[in-house]
Amino acid sequence: MYNRSISPLLLAAAVLLPASAAWSQTWTNGNGNGVWSQDGNWSPPSFPNNPNAAAIISLDLAAPATINLDNPEIVLNNLVVGDSAGPTFGFTIAPGSGGQLNFQRSLSAADPSITSANGPNAITAPVVSDLARLTIGNTGGGSLTLSSLDRASGGVFRFSGAGGTTGTTVTPGGGLSSTNGIGNVFATY
Repeated sequence: MYNRSISPLLLAAAVLLPASAAWSQTWTNGNGNGVWSQDGNWSPPSFPNNPNAAAIISLDLAAPATINLDNPEIVLNNLVVGDSAGPTFGFTIAPGSGGQLNFQRSLSAADPSITSANGPNAITAPVVSDLARLTIGNTGGGSLTLSSLDRASGGVFRFSGAGGTTGTTVTPGGGLSSTNGIGNVFATY
């Protein structure tokens, strides 16, 4: 007789594979400036906003660019931001009308991260770590300034520098500064 049961392994693959692939969005607005919640600024054309969302914002910029959240809350798992060509320019992610970035674990239980690539990048919207260890780091000569860090439901922040003079700075809203080599530092707010 035909067995209609589904293998647990196949079921797990069916659930996890789409979660890791389907929600990775790439910023495609050529000059960099734009509104986060406009679907047309992203490829595939749907703005990232769920615990499995990975936002990749990396363009060859001719001038500093600003992305306006224009949303009360954007939920993410991973964010990569920076100038793809070099460390001359970078992005600012602004809060818009009171918006914030809320980083959560994905369905696969992966801890979230923010990676700053080339350029002087800044997040002036509040950044919330919610039930997760959020790693904030730099690659490729990038720098990242954060205006505010908030911990929700046991969230934790980890700062990690990489190479050269890159570093992560938290301005007075967060009150913590991290530079290269600081390594595994856990700070809770």
